[in-house]
Amino acid sequence: MEHKIFPLPQGNIHYWISKCDPQKPWLVFLPGLTADHTLFEKQIAYFKSRDSLRLVHAEDESRHA
Repeated sequence: MEHKIFPLPQGNIHYWISKCDPQKPWLVFLPGLTADHTLFEKQIAYFKSRDSLRLVHAEDESRHA
């Protein structure tokens, strides 16, 4: 999965994308603010060969201040 960052003034949004196959449905995993993308490790392992995946993690920049 490819890690990407979408920067915003309020904090960065980190996301990971699997190789996109237009013939496969997309699955999007959105953890809550107290968790990160690793919450879905078992689901990723199961679905990554079957579907296109996107994981999103919004980073709270105030925690690093």
